[in-house]
Amino acid sequence: MPSVGAKRLYYGWIVLAASFVIIVFSQGVTFSFAEFMGPLQEEFDATWALISWIPAVAGLIHGPSNLYTGWFTDRFGPRTIVIVGAFAIGLGLLLASRAGSPWQLFASYGLMVGFGTSCTYVPLAATASRWFVGRRGLALGIITSGIGFGTVLVPPVAAHLILAHGWRTTYLVIGFTVWVIVVAAALFLKKQPDDVTTSLRGQISGQEGHSEPLQLTGLTFRQATRTRALWLLAASLTLFTLTLMMVMYHLVVYAEGLGISKVTAATFLSAIGGANIVGRLSVGVLSDRAGRKPLFVVCLLVQAAMMLWLMQSSSIWMFYVFAVAWGFAYGGVGPMIPAVTGELFGLRHMGSIFGLVILTMSVGGAVGPTLAGYIVDATGGYSVAFLIGAIATFLSALGICFLRRPGAHG
Repeated sequence: MPSVGAKRLYYGWIVLAASFVIIVFSQGVTFSFAEFMGPLQEEFDATWALISWIPAVAGLIHGPSNLYTGWFTDRFGPRTIVIVGAFAIGLGLLLASRAGSPWQLFASYGLMVGFGTSCTYVPLAATASRWFVGRRGLALGIITSGIGFGTVLVPPVAAHLILAHGWRTTYLVIGFTVWVIVVAAALFLKKQPDDVTTSLRGQISGQEGHSEPLQLTGLTFRQATRTRALWLLAASLTLFTLTLMMVMYHLVVYAEGLGISKVTAATFLSAIGGANIVGRLSVGVLSDRAGRKPLFVVCLLVQAAMMLWLMQSSSIWMFYVFAVAWGFAYGGVGPMIPAVTGELFGLRHMGSIFGLVILTMSVGGAVGPTLAGYIVDATGGYSVAFLIGAIATFLSALGICFLRRPGAHG
């Protein structure tokens, strides 16, 4: 028994650590698909547009599923839904390893992985927002930096495994890894400080403890859907995600088309992931002091400018410049999305509201890589696609500029 007045680790940090690990592996699966596009295109002798539809289907399933996973988290907490998601991701990858046609990949990877990944990000972002108040930017920066770490870790490992053992074995390895690691981490999740015993709440260290049960306020889901702010935020983020997924799925293929080796091209994603981590943590911390919206807008404008840079990139060093600058700005946007959502609409129904935001973003995520695939098939190059991405990201920044809080939360 700890002595009276002894301080114990705030359980929110344990929730944060578990969430970080889950995000690394679940979102790493998503961004590793770029490494599989070339092998899948060769295996099935398919067009780039058809292969691009595989992650697009995953995105279309991912989006609507966020509504249900967010609602489930608001009501029951994140643990069960994250475990269900881990099972779906692992099974989807195992079935994908046995696919005999692209259409079977639509069912295995598209449906199951798309649903599985919706069971992680929205539930965990909503949970972190409940556990941290004064340091919410830092907390969300840590959680969302898991996406950066996943981008650094999983795609290069996938690339090496594909070269050594083929894409089918690689999917088996990643699938089993997700089952073991994500399920184990999910066991440490708790919904909010109410779920921790009174004695533990009274002995936690730092400013984030709650001696009384946490009181959540904010708009209901229905109230939020009647506000201009929600739809403006959703539209802005849809445009952002269109460009994001276009780049993440096609950057490696674009670089290889310019004569850069597959292994070197994979390091561009790793560079994005590394810069992404720094951006998420630094912008997340800074936003706790300087405010969310100005940093949000600046990061989006940097991304728009770097899309124009990418159009002119033809050498390795230019790709690395793009990866670092664009990746840092992308990382900065990451924690701003759930943080701004919580500030605009409150925390009481954040899981459901944030799920709707992610649903609309998934439309952009599905359109971006598919549109790029069609443009490449039609024109033989990426210039038009990247120009569209630059314009879309600029319009996203413009939309964030006009965001206003829809009224007092009760």
